[in-house]
Amino acid sequence: MAHPTALDNPSATARFIYASSRQLLLRCSTHLHPCRHTHASMVPFAALGGLLRSHPFDIIHNHGLRHLFKMPALPAYTIRRRFACVMATLMLIATAWCFQTGLPMAGYIVGWSLVAAAFVNVSTGFCVPSFIVRIFFGKVICD
Repeated sequence: MAHPTALDNPSATARFIYASSRQLLLRCSTHLHPCRHTHASMVPFAALGGLLRSHPFDIIHNHGLRHLFKMPALPAYTIRRRFACVMATLMLIATAWCFQTGLPMAGYIVGWSLVAAAFVNVSTGFCVPSFIVRIFFGKVICD
């Protein structure tokens, strides 16, 4: 008589496949996941947007592309827009840290929250970090 195997028991096979695929997914997402490097590489650009009066990409536009396409210059950043860049910097750092330390679900949540906030800003003009500033500090007069 042959010994029973996992193939003889469909529920045991399903549990094995689920556990194996889950382990493979976790290992790939924590050790080989490209997001941790991508998010960490965006941190300096977001931080410079919070520190300077214009973002590095705005400088490329203002000194190059706008002349090529005959467009107006982008205005200098106000305190609200710089605060938004600081918030994005913190979220990028948190996302990269989560992926680096083996917390992929937290990394996805923070990362997709950043994507959602950026999408709301681009699609409607409503800036979530600026709204937070207004709640805590009242109306900020930008000059």
